[in-house]
Amino acid sequence: MPLCSVFFRTERYQRIEEALTKEAQQLERMAQAERERAEGILRSEGMASLDELRTRLSALFEEIRRQDEILLELEKVQEDCAAGARRGAAAQQKLSARDAAQSDLRKSANRQSLSATFVCARHVHSVHSRCSTKERSYIDALNTERTRREAYASAEKDCAAAKTEHDASVECPKAGRILRR
Repeated sequence: MPLCSVFFRTERYQRIEEALTKEAQQLERMAQAERERAEGILRSEGMASLDELRTRLSALFEEIRRQDEILLELEKVQEDCAAGARRGAAAQQKLSARDAAQSDLRKSANRQSLSATFVCARHVHSVHSRCSTKERSYIDALNTERTRREAYASAEKDCAAAKTEHDASVECPKAGRILRR
């Protein structure tokens, strides 16, 4: 032992320094082994450096973000299409109701015409009214025609509204298909 070590009692510090040096060397060997393992993984993935890995990860994260935006847009289109389908179903129900109303209107017009003809004929025969049967029938026909025209105009308005709603609901799925391309 050197005399200075004994005299200044640095022997303890030297042992601590040697232990720390050994530990530092062991940690350096472990770090080197980890670096080599990481480089092996990079080579197996076909990358030359960590910078290349970072660049690739950045590109992948950007692609994921872009796909998320597309997914959100498609979800909105899907919601719009579902709403359009509901509107289309409602429009279809209105069209069916209009068809049923037109059918009922035709039946009612036929009954009214027959009823009016019968009443007119009975009235002519029982009271001998001033107008002839032909005149009464003509007046009844005019009234029936006016009633039919009013009902037909109302049905046409309902049909136009239902057709507009139906067309809007048909356009929505087309838009969804275009966005998917």
